[in-house]
Amino acid sequence: VRDAAVVGRPHPKHGEVPVAHIVAEGRATAGELIDFVSARVAGHKRLHDVRIVDELPRSASGKLARRVLRDRERAATTASPGRTTNA
Repeated sequence: VRDAAVVGRPHPKHGEVPVAHIVAEGRATAGELIDFVSARVAGHKRLHDVRIVDELPRSASGKLARRVLRDRERAATTASPGRTTNA
């Protein structure tokens, strides 16, 4: 994993659930990453999804643009409320 960000995705029962956006450097799959994190964090912090992306959005100053990722999650949830693993 070269870069990563975790944002909340709207969820009807839990309010929000964590979703990771990953820039992969090796051959890690979404399932492997979910399993890796699940073994190391509390139940409420476990990833519900992993999206493998080419790059994470950044501002002109190089800061991570989490708002862009949150907006993408909200748009994806309203478009198709099913589970996805790669975007």
